[in-house]
Amino acid sequence: MVNLLKFFCSIQFLDFTKLIPQKFFKQAGENLFQARFACGAKDFLNACANASALSALFCAIVLFAFSPLHSALALLVLPIVLFACFFSIPFFAKKSRAKKIESSLALFLKELSIRLKYEPLESILEKYSSNKNELSKEFKDILLDSRSMGVSGALRCSLKRVDSVYYKRAMMLTAFSYENGVESIGLNKLSEELLVEQKNALKKFASKMTFLSIVFIATSSLLPSLFSAYAIIGSSFLDAKISVQTIYLVFLLGFPLANVAILWYLSNAVPALSVN
Repeated sequence: MVNLLKFFCSIQFLDFTKLIPQKFFKQAGENLFQARFACGAKDFLNACANASALSALFCAIVLFAFSPLHSALALLVLPIVLFACFFSIPFFAKKSRAKKIESSLALFLKELSIRLKYEPLESILEKYSSNKNELSKEFKDILLDSRSMGVSGALRCSLKRVDSVYYKRAMMLTAFSYENGVESIGLNKLSEELLVEQKNALKKFASKMTFLSIVFIATSSLLPSLFSAYAIIGSSFLDAKISVQTIYLVFLLGFPLANVAILWYLSNAVPALSVN
């Protein structure tokens, strides 16, 4: 992933940064930081613009052999669509990272609420940071920051690195408990709240998956068959004019893109589930 990101950010044939609004730089920088992408906002946005322009040009050249009109439309529409897709990569990456953190957070909070009664917070974080999950990586950064700004400051500083409301609430409660030296009952309550939220999200995802699985079957088998029948019967008996280029585009781009979109949505809609 790191090597792929470096390769992507190295796509710098032309400088498009002057054409990109300043608000995109701030949003891209925040998304890259929370997704842990080692890339600057300027380089990333310029790479997005270059990659979208090159991809659109390649598609326009390919489409020109079938239809000059479709080629012109590709040059007008594809750069914007592809730039939006490339620009959204860090956004979905930070959401995915937040889900991974939340999947380990509920059980950690339940354990933390018990162990804080007889063990210092620094020791708990140090032991948990040896695990191999996204939450333990964040705790490693907290322990490093605590050397210069203290544990409370490091906990509050970590709020900027994770795009999760539950994580921010958990770290604020942990910092409050550490500063005041009191048992935080709120940690256990937050853990229960997070588990209930994950259970409800799983039910919603199950209903979505049932519906989208039917849609996927339709777009992968039923609709192509119906379109083929319509193309054959319509051109033979109904005087329907369906060009060869349209049939190629529908089968090579339309239905495959619909299937990819459904699978992509399902993969990103998977809720965070508590794991050890």
